[in-house]
Amino acid sequence: MNKPSVAAIIVTHNRLSLLKENIGALRHQTRKPDEIIVINNNSKDGTAEWLAAQPDLTVMPQGEIGPSGAAFVGIKAAYARGHDWFWCMDDDLIPDADALEQLLKSPKADDERTGFICSYIRWSDGSICWGGVPTVHPDYASLIELFPQGLLRLSSATFLSILFHRRAVAKKGLPLREMFLWYFDEEYTNRISDDFLCYQVLASKAEHRNKVNRWLDFNNMVGLQIEYLQVGLRNFVFLRERDAPPGCAKLWRLKSAMRLQLLVWRQFSGANWRKLAWAICCGLFFNPKIEMPESQK
Repeated sequence: MNKPSVAAIIVTHNRLSLLKENIGALRHQTRKPDEIIVINNNSKDGTAEWLAAQPDLTVMPQGEIGPSGAAFVGIKAAYARGHDWFWCMDDDLIPDADALEQLLKSPKADDERTGFICSYIRWSDGSICWGGVPTVHPDYASLIELFPQGLLRLSSATFLSILFHRRAVAKKGLPLREMFLWYFDEEYTNRISDDFLCYQVLASKAEHRNKVNRWLDFNNMVGLQIEYLQVGLRNFVFLRERDAPPGCAKLWRLKSAMRLQLLVWRQFSGANWRKLAWAICCGLFFNPKIEMPESQK
C-alpha cells in the first residue's frame, strides 16, 4: 500500500514566536508531513519576512480573511496539490513529536468510512484544553466499544490538530469562508460527520498555547470588539436557523431570535446591543454556499 500524502496546514496571524515553535514541532515529527502550507493572514510582525527565508515551507499570503477563509484556502490548495490528508491547525498549536504518527497509526485512518481524525488537546499546564474539547457522538454503544481502543467517535471538533481525508472534502466540500471566525469549525466538522465516521485518537496529543483556558460561549465573549461579537452572533443564529427541525414555523424561529436578543442585551450591557441585535437578524438571512474543491489539471 502506498504511503498516504499529508499536507500540514497552518493559519497564522501576528504570532511569529508561536509560529516558529509550531513549525519546529512539525519539522521534528516522527512521521513528517509531506508538505507544510502556511496561510499568512496579513501578519504585520515580521512573519512574512521570516517565512520568506524558509525554503521548506509553502507560503500563501492572504488579506485578513479570518480563520475560516484561511482554512478554505489551505484545504483547497492541498486538495489541488494531490494530498490524501489535510492536517489543520492554528499557529499556537504545538503537536507532540509523534502526534501525526499516532493519528495515521490508528486503524480508523485506513477505514474508507472515516472523514476526519483528531488529536487530544491539552492546555499549557497539562490540563484539558476546554477550548479544544470535541463533541462526542451520542451513540453510547460506540463509546463503550471504542474507548478501550483509545478512540472516541465524534460529531464535531475544532481545527486543532485535525486530519481531514480527501474523500470527505471531495464529497462535502470546503469550509464556509464567509463565516470568518466563530463556529466555522463546528459547521464543517458536523457537515462531514453527517456522512462519515469521525474520531479522536487519544494517543495523539498536542498543546494549545491560547492565553486563557475556557469554553467558547457568549459569556466569554464579553470584552471583545463589537465587530467580533457581531460575527459570532450572526454565525450562531445561522447555524441554529439552518439546523432547525424541518417544517419549523417562521414564528417559532423569530421567537427564538428574540430570546437570543434579550440574552445579548443582558450580558453585553456595555456593548452596542443594537448592533448585536442587527447581527442576529443578519444570521436569519445569512446563507453562504458550499464550494467544492478542484484537482490540478
